[in-house]
Amino acid sequence: MDAAVQRSPVAAFANGVNRNHSAVGQTRSAASAIRKTQRLATPEESPMNSAARPARYQLSAFHELRELAADYYDFDWRSLPVSPRMNVLLCSGTGTGKTFLSAHLARELGIPRLLLTFGNWIVSGARARGGLQTLPLLYSFIDRYERGIIALDEIDKIASPDGTGEWTRAVQLEIFSVLDKVVLPGIVEAGQHGEDGPLFTLRREDIERRFARGYFIVGSGAWEHLWRAPSAAGFIPPSNAAQRPTYDQLLQTIPAEILNRFRGEVLYLGPLTKADYESLLEETLHRLPQEFAPFVQDGAAKSLNEAVRTQRGYRWIEELVATAIRAVRTCQLNKLQIGPAREMLDPS
Repeated sequence: MDAAVQRSPVAAFANGVNRNHSAVGQTRSAASAIRKTQRLATPEESPMNSAARPARYQLSAFHELRELAADYYDFDWRSLPVSPRMNVLLCSGTGTGKTFLSAHLARELGIPRLLLTFGNWIVSGARARGGLQTLPLLYSFIDRYERGIIALDEIDKIASPDGTGEWTRAVQLEIFSVLDKVVLPGIVEAGQHGEDGPLFTLRREDIERRFARGYFIVGSGAWEHLWRAPSAAGFIPPSNAAQRPTYDQLLQTIPAEILNRFRGEVLYLGPLTKADYESLLEETLHRLPQEFAPFVQDGAAKSLNEAVRTQRGYRWIEELVATAIRAVRTCQLNKLQIGPAREMLDPS
């Protein structure tokens, strides 16, 4: 195990940021906040989202992700003398559905998923509104569920290999522990003294054992600048394979000690082609109420080429639907206003 993982960020970060607040005090204040936000671990999804399936351009990556999850959950690798490297890294541009794939995998497997993002990470020992920190929330999730999926998003934003900022390094140390499935000492123990009673039902070693045996980790990052290789006349070529960032390029953007904690075979979702956008539009129209169709189609005809050029991804669909809502609502209001007017003109 790396020395970096053995060093507790609870002490490392607190020394520089919050000397007057112990880990116990911080965890006590976090206990009620975690209980109030446990619904974030298993968010309710709208009927449309819960019925969604991977788009055609996502199928290859999703099938491989599902096979890797089957290797993890369905094979008794725990009896082997070597623990296989099972953490998966998904690389794609923004708006291509990275976090959706891990959410859909969890739905297929019938297990909960917890989404953690680098930008929202709150290190242990730091002051936080409501006292909520990331690791206590994670450990509470594992304490609550025997199996699950941990989605780590924005891996690409963890900083360059020479990043030395105090907050960045503290987050890195905690992410090391998550990827190694190590439960850092002090947090669970302090949680036994919550204001509303013990925060955890399991001991630290039991949470760590459950983490190691029952939790599949899916990391993801956009690496947007690596996908935007210059092309002739600014157009995205039909074949995206040549534009995939190489492993060496990824190593230049985040510390090797983080990247090496994932499988060497990265899963890619390449930039969407015009055919991908057209397919995505067709699939969306099948799922939307019929009254949306003319407005979504009209907006798509006007903006498709720009969406391809700027690689809007699924955000393009979301923008089309948002614009269509105004048009549909206006039509509904007009019908309500026309109805009474007709009755006045023709009382019979």
